[in-house]
Amino acid sequence: MKHLFTLLFTCASVITWGQGVGTYEGFFKQEVDGAYFFFEVRNDSLLPSRKVIFKDVDKTKVDSIAYYQYVRSDVKKAVVTGVKINEKVSYIGLPYNQIIITGIKEVSAQEFLDFYHINKERIITPYIEDVFEGFYFNYYEGQSFLEKHIDDAGGFGISWITFQDRKQRDSIIQLFTHKYKYDKKDALIKVKGRLYYGGMYGYGHFGGCTSELKVEQVLAVDTETTYDSFLLPQLIKGYPIHGDTLFPPNDFVVNKTYRYTGTANDSLGHCTFEMLLTKKSVSDLRYTFKLLRGRKKIFEQRGTLVFSSSSYLKASQPKKNEDTQDYYQTDYTYHEVGTYTDTYRKEAFGLIIDLEAGSPPPVLRTDCKLGFKNSGWEMLELKLQN
Repeated sequence: MKHLFTLLFTCASVITWGQGVGTYEGFFKQEVDGAYFFFEVRNDSLLPSRKVIFKDVDKTKVDSIAYYQYVRSDVKKAVVTGVKINEKVSYIGLPYNQIIITGIKEVSAQEFLDFYHINKERIITPYIEDVFEGFYFNYYEGQSFLEKHIDDAGGFGISWITFQDRKQRDSIIQLFTHKYKYDKKDALIKVKGRLYYGGMYGYGHFGGCTSELKVEQVLAVDTETTYDSFLLPQLIKGYPIHGDTLFPPNDFVVNKTYRYTGTANDSLGHCTFEMLLTKKSVSDLRYTFKLLRGRKKIFEQRGTLVFSSSSYLKASQPKKNEDTQDYYQTDYTYHEVGTYTDTYRKEAFGLIIDLEAGSPPPVLRTDCKLGFKNSGWEMLELKLQN
């Protein structure tokens, strides 16, 4: 894929203009990071989107008519003046044409939904046909694909993924579900298919993805390599991120034991709890969790929590748009792979650490079911005692 992009970019060493200033009609879209795209309408067809460069244009007017996530449905057609640029630019690793918008002449009453219902068969969507290697995730609200790469300059972000043959998808899920019991896991896969991108509403659950990979053939599946296990050695060496280098967090001192306490409510009433934490390596955090009612111990569990390098990488991404910072997480986790027993469920504890809370040692939260089969999830605040 990267070779394909390089070919596209180096074919034109200088910017060539498609034509002079022209008048076009179409729809605007704004991404979460503040990037704008323009979908030209021509002869009742919706052409592939172009990345927008504004020149002397009041963007507040654009914001009032542009599509933004799923929060605005009244997306209206605009008549604009601009200059098309016949050179591809990379956005999240995907090639887009560009347009310089120099003015907005008028806004029509036609909304995108009305246009879509009438002309949905005439929407032109670009795609890349290739062999793709990356991580397949299966979770409650759908499934996604993340291209395998080792820095933020490559890859096309998270894609929604669908399979031409559902049996192929089910066979992948069965492989890692059987291995990891009930836990949601991911697998490294190599597939052949088409990557579609540039849609107005995005792809997948609430349009949260910028592309969709439609798999035609599964070439290989590796359940031993997860996204976290792939990222961890990259972090240890130093992961390049936005011109900087990211290393694992300095949260706990290795081989030092930390004691946290707090209060909680299980299905039987008010309890206190104690959690002892000892970091044994970059990735492993040993714990002992005790639940007490008065002086009586009613539950105890020991285990190892594993550092989630993927959540740490995501939390370390800079906030590109202060107006939409709620879309960026600021905490990372340690998690445990749980198993079932006849009477009790050995619960998959999760420690949540906020990057902005300071460390070491960090302020912690944990989510758990307190070990009882019928108890609900609890978000516990942990207070450091030493």
